[in-house]
Amino acid sequence: MQPEGGVDANTSSSFSKYKTSLDKMREDSDTDEGAGFWQSIGQFDISFLVVISVCNFAQGFRRLLELGLYYVFKEKLGLQPGEITLLLGIMAFPWIAKIFLAIFSDNISIFGSRRKSYLIINSSVVILSIVLLMALGVKEGKVFIMTCVFISQVCMTWNDAITDALIAQASRSDLKKGAANLQTVASMAYAIGGIIACCSAGSIELSSSEGEQIDPNWYFGTYAVLISILLVASICLNRALEPEIIEVQRSREERQQMRGRVPGDGIMMDMSVSSVDSFV
Repeated sequence: MQPEGGVDANTSSSFSKYKTSLDKMREDSDTDEGAGFWQSIGQFDISFLVVISVCNFAQGFRRLLELGLYYVFKEKLGLQPGEITLLLGIMAFPWIAKIFLAIFSDNISIFGSRRKSYLIINSSVVILSIVLLMALGVKEGKVFIMTCVFISQVCMTWNDAITDALIAQASRSDLKKGAANLQTVASMAYAIGGIIACCSAGSIELSSSEGEQIDPNWYFGTYAVLISILLVASICLNRALEPEIIEVQRSREERQQMRGRVPGDGIMMDMSVSSVDSFV
């Protein structure tokens, strides 16, 4: 039987630890303005850091997917450079809708979640799209290829919007340096992903014998493996980071305060937490 508010004991315990850590981080932010970058980053939930790092790394690693598509369009389908450029440009279209995808996930829950469930579903769809691309892409032609790619990029854009929301939410625990430090982590992961993607593409081409055709599935398969890692990281994401859990726990604490179960000297602190988290 679940406790009051519909949150089980494990989730409640996880949230309590998360809130204690959050309060400590706020105190440290006020008293230690010179805390180092890694010291500040180390205070955040590890599952959260893994998700934002892998997601942004995957965004940079998309260069490998683009190079694979360029090879398929040019060598396998014999398309002209202008048409190839147009088709690759379509990959950027989903980013126009990023704000609307973010609003949708912020207001509509799936399986009681506005973060974790979307990350899991989107990552699964990306993997399925890339697998279909590997299996049927060359055979079915450019329309089928771009359909798979477009769907995968819509989902990755959505994942990026969700990780941005997680960063904004977590940065409130360190109002002075949290946002800057977390954005630094995201930017570093993105840059490293792009560098490794280009190096990987070069390695694939150099490893092939002279005159031998390159299997484009090396490009797509490597990208699919990375998204699989993102899927695992999303499954392991701490549920205490969900806005729904924070709201339920905050409401429970407010009711306890009204009943006199929480010491009076803690009310102002909790009211501050409530006012900050109300934007989640």
